[in-house]
Amino acid sequence: MTIQTNQSGPKRQASLSISADLLAQAESLSIDLSAAAERGIQLAIRQQAEQDWLDRNRDAIQSANDHVSQHGMPLQQFRQF
Repeated sequence: MTIQTNQSGPKRQASLSISADLLAQAESLSIDLSAAAERGIQLAIRQQAEQDWLDRNRDAIQSANDHVSQHGMPLQQFRQF
């Protein structure tokens, strides 16, 4: 799944609370906190969107799997492998 974001779009300030140890490690490694937070949020959005899709489609996926289990793959007789 691709997350559509406007990387050059306007930014908004946000206040975050993170572990003091984590912050110290990030600062010692010169990690850009804003960029790291943005990547982490993008990852969380993608993971949640994927889970939501799976939840919405779970019954259809199970139905398709059951059909294949009972009747075999469609057009199986034409497969060359």
